[in-house]
Amino acid sequence: MTVITSPSDLIYEAVCGPLKRIISDSTSVPSKAAAVHCLGICTFFGGASDDEILDNMAYLLEIVASDGSFIDAQDEVDPVVAALEEWGALSTLIDDLEGESEEAAEYFVEQLSSSDPGVQIAAGENIALLYEKSYRPLTEDDGGDFSETDIISDPDDSAG
Repeated sequence: MTVITSPSDLIYEAVCGPLKRIISDSTSVPSKAAAVHCLGICTFFGGASDDEILDNMAYLLEIVASDGSFIDAQDEVDPVVAALEEWGALSTLIDDLEGESEEAAEYFVEQLSSSDPGVQIAAGENIALLYEKSYRPLTEDDGGDFSETDIISDPDDSAG
């Protein structure tokens, strides 16, 4: 809670290593999930650089891709959901996700077939987030052959 209410650029460096050790070495699945959330929050608010954010996003994606086995939590839902949620939160800090989005989208689509609705929801949210972040307005250079009359400003005004 302190990290969120009193952000500091020094927190991330102090807690990143210990949190990753808890995530990988703890025998408690709830501890792993809590540490994943804590890592995400400390990365977001604790002064991590863009490279450190991307590194942690790759770390979280590895947890997702392995269904938790990367951190010795094979097929455990809570750490995978935590990794999906924190990946999504951290991705909002990155302006250009083009390099990371293709691989991430593949893993998220795989998670949609999970038997757990929490995993499905978090994966679906990340897919939607990637879609939103990839949006850019259509320009004339995009080959759009539209005239002003072809564009409907209010969908309720359309014929039919």
